[in-house]
Amino acid sequence: AYWNRLLYSALKSLANGENPMKRKLSWLTCREENKKLLQLNVHDFSVYPAVFQRFVQGMNCRLPPVLIDQPDKCQG
Repeated sequence: AYWNRLLYSALKSLANGENPMKRKLSWLTCREENKKLLQLNVHDFSVYPAVFQRFVQGMNCRLPPVLIDQPDKCQG
């Protein structure tokens, strides 16, 4: 049901002439940190593997931060 609501919202925005993909959220504020809200919308959220939980929390993020000059990032 949650995924259907997200799809319906995006399709409704398109029908109104809006582009739902143009929303640019700050990387620092786009992640959903409220797990109660996520569990309300995705009832089995707590049993998802950690990697899927992180995906659901960050699925609104479009522009990840760029890693610049990370020590030892490209060595070896």
